[in-house]
Amino acid sequence: MREAVHRALEPEPYEPTRRHFLSAVGRSLAALGLIAASGSSLARAAGGQAAERPGHAVAGMPGRGPLLPPRPIPWREATCAFCEMSIATPAGAPQGEGFRERTYAQWVVAENGAGPDGALHFESIACALNYAFVHGLRDGADATLYVTDAAGSLPASAEVLLPGRQALFHWGEQLRVAMNARLIAFTDADARQAHALAHPDEGRQASYRLPTLEDLAPLPEMNLISLLARHAGMLGER
Repeated sequence: MREAVHRALEPEPYEPTRRHFLSAVGRSLAALGLIAASGSSLARAAGGQAAERPGHAVAGMPGRGPLLPPRPIPWREATCAFCEMSIATPAGAPQGEGFRERTYAQWVVAENGAGPDGALHFESIACALNYAFVHGLRDGADATLYVTDAAGSLPASAEVLLPGRQALFHWGEQLRVAMNARLIAFTDADARQAHALAHPDEGRQASYRLPTLEDLAPLPEMNLISLLARHAGMLGER
């Protein structure tokens, strides 16, 4: 079992047709058997380190396609394209009205995007990456991922969103965000390090660049098995 999990976490070359097929049929099924072991897989993949991983520090990511511009955020009425939660906390919520824990993410898709504005909206970073896993999206391949800077202001406008390829992602074992996704994003290593030092209560911590998270997907979060099955068409509809 340990060897099987290790092989599942190894990066593989990106082949759009193959990835889409496996996402819709084979790998979604295989992933279900790994969910029990995947809760700590992010920390193991980084060796449990809180420092930025070597080799993933190039923010521009050469070889990726151009950035597609972000779309306006329909925050008052939008729901997550993966889990269907509202992307913002409602008025009167204990944490106050606004975006959930600054974990909002957006996929902008060239030409035939699922939304009328060519964008897909998500209330957590894990939801965005798990949706991409099932539906065959990859940053730089006619699609661009945008995330919210956890240390910044609430993203009232799309202009403040951070391209996922430039972000440094933070994972905390006890980090509490929507869907128990355990992921937030920062603009750079200094901002991420400041958060890590200020929150020793999170237990094990690690940092990642986008290519690693894309290869690790599907990422642990609440209701992951049923959500993967529904989006893969195994329950009759998406």
